[in-house]
Amino acid sequence: MWARLKYLTLISLVFFIVGVFYGVCDGKISVPGFLQPSEASAKDIILNNLRIGGVIIVAGWISGGLLSNIIILGNGYLIGYVISYVTAFYGMDSIYRGLLPHFFFELLGLLFCATVGSFSARILWKWLKNKPQEFSLIIKDGLTLLACALLMIVIAGFIEGNISRVTLQ
Repeated sequence: MWARLKYLTLISLVFFIVGVFYGVCDGKISVPGFLQPSEASAKDIILNNLRIGGVIIVAGWISGGLLSNIIILGNGYLIGYVISYVTAFYGMDSIYRGLLPHFFFELLGLLFCATVGSFSARILWKWLKNKPQEFSLIIKDGLTLLACALLMIVIAGFIEGNISRVTLQ
């Protein structure tokens, strides 16, 4: 499965990385205290990230993966913006304690959602190549990847809600 999906996932990762770099470059704000995170429970974080994952998937299905990657780009931009702002005013410790513990799980979950979102283009491609026998394999891959995405999002939300709490002071 991973061999069949690695390129779709890598495309989404490239969009995310471009967004992060753009956000870091654009994120210099001269007003300390501009960004004040609010406390949220792990349940609230998980539900929010599941909604975002759902939007990524549906938007991708509608657009053949284009909108899912644009959302991933925007998510990367926000992460880069926050990294730039927080490091400028609060130092790297807040990034280490607040972002890194849950970052990789959340990123994997959202990248997997973007990959599932691009499956409509994959199905169309197989249909144009007259290979309908591969549709069941695509569905199986999609369900497996969706289960992995849900697991990653739940793990990330639990970590973010219980371990990654950082107060910016």
